[in-house]
Amino acid sequence: MARRSRRVLRYLYAKRQARSTSRADGPGYIYAFVDRRRRFKIGMTKNFAQRRVQWDKQCPSSTRRWLPPIAVKSRRRAEALAHLSLEFHCADRPKIRCGHCRKKHVEVFVFAGNGSVVWNDLVYPLLQKAARA
Repeated sequence: MARRSRRVLRYLYAKRQARSTSRADGPGYIYAFVDRRRRFKIGMTKNFAQRRVQWDKQCPSSTRRWLPPIAVKSRRRAEALAHLSLEFHCADRPKIRCGHCRKKHVEVFVFAGNGSVVWNDLVYPLLQKAARA
């Protein structure tokens, strides 16, 4: 999926932020990992430890680096806001087949720059903001 325009993303973010939290939503975690190509995968789960095991089993990768999960009150809402924020700032949202499991992973974001700097200065603060929204 190509990145949408900033105008559209601002509109979608404000619309999502104004919406009330669904009854199906609840506490959990926003998680992220990055691969050697600086592609960040963002997701949400009720149980981070279990989800990490599932990912590592379904799509094994020796280059995947798991990043610290963030506890949230409303995991679905936080994930939706995080995706919109990250898309606003990313260089690309590739939709390619994974070299490890051959599936198309969605919710992947590519950023220019050093992976550690991108995580510390951009991705992690945006995830924290989404967790508080």
